[in-house]
Amino acid sequence: MTLEQAEDKFYASGGVSEQIEEQIAAHIASNRSVYTHTEDQIEYRERVLYSVYPTEGKNAYTNNLDEVAVEGRIKIETKHDNFFGGMASESRRDYESEILENPIWLDICLCANDMINITGDSHHVFLEGLNKTGSFTLDDKSFILLYDFSMGS
Repeated sequence: MTLEQAEDKFYASGGVSEQIEEQIAAHIASNRSVYTHTEDQIEYRERVLYSVYPTEGKNAYTNNLDEVAVEGRIKIETKHDNFFGGMASESRRDYESEILENPIWLDICLCANDMINITGDSHHVFLEGLNKTGSFTLDDKSFILLYDFSMGS
């Protein structure tokens, strides 16, 4: 699908996609202090665009923000990229989420937005999903799955 086709599909969906984006924006604004690193000297903005929802038919989107994205305990890690995020610095670096338990897609949106702001990659802003990259065990023997974002441009 070309970018033009994706944009046409996005805008043709009407109110549902707008409601989804408004819900994400409101949630990011009300939870910013929970998900952002307050010591960062970066301009924190809403940047993520949600692209994970299933379609019920042509140009019809379903709001799945309250559905569980991954069952279990997970951590999301994304490497900083100098080409897309600028040179690494204290404020432009790799992203690591807190450990999340049964996160819903709205939680993943908040993390993706945080990741975009921390890595500085404002080119890849379309959240398309999560990719499992591994796992690890904590000292208390609890099992954590590792994921990275699937982000489009």
